[in-house]
This record gives sequence, C-alpha cells and structure tokens, in this order.
Amino acid sequence: MVYKISDPQVILGPPTLLPKRNELQYLEKIDIPRYVEINGNSEFNFFVDACKSSYGACVYIRTPMPLGVKIQLIAASFRVVPLKALTISRLELMACYIGARLVHSVHAALDLFDLKMIAWSNSMVTEEPLVIGQF
Repeated sequence: MVYKISDPQVILGPPTLLPKRNELQYLEKIDIPRYVEINGNSEFNFFVDACKSSYGACVYIRTPMPLGVKIQLIAASFRVVPLKALTISRLELMACYIGARLVHSVHAALDLFDLKMIAWSNSMVTEEPLVIGQF
C-alpha cells in the first residue's frame, strides 16, 4: 500500500518505504521538488562508486545562483553485486557503465545536450588520475 506513492526519480526505494504504523503520518510531510532550475552556467555531474556489496551512479545538476550554488539530484541507479565473486576494478567499471547509461537517458529525457558534463569517481583502483582527451 505504501509503494503506490508516485516516485519517478526513484529517490524513495522500497527499502526506505517500510515505515512503522506510528510513522505513516510523516509520509505526508515528504516534499520532493520536481522543478529543476537551469541556466547557461548549469552543468551535469554524475558520480559512480562501487564496493563489495553494491555499485551505483547518480546524476545531478549544479547551477550557480546569485546567492550560492544549487545542486539537485535528477536520477540515481544502483545494483547489488552478483553472487559470483568480482574484483573491485570490475565493479567500478560496471558502475561507470550504469552511470553512462543513466546520463544518456537523462540527457535524452531533458533534451539538454548543450550542458557541460562532469564525471566523478572516488575509485582507488589507479594511483594516477586518468585523463581522457576530447573526442
């Protein structure tokens, strides 16, 4: 019954929607803004990460404003690691893959291909930073 809440951004996943009876009243107070403020200086940022049990990615828009910077989560995706043992390097690559798919789908949905895009990862697989040239 609680799962019927409309959540197109999948911010509230099933694990977070299991309140106790006395906590149901607080669901009414959850506010998820749907308006994303974008100007000429806005940029897409996406972050990927992996650990032994899961890997995932999130996409957000960073918009400089007169009084500071506004950051809004647009979409997120995660996966549980398969039962077959995988290295952290492989999981980091899998996180990059779902991150790239997520960014592509957000770009296509919002039709904002002219925004600058920045990719982030806290991968400890390499000691030297990887620099990718422009295509």
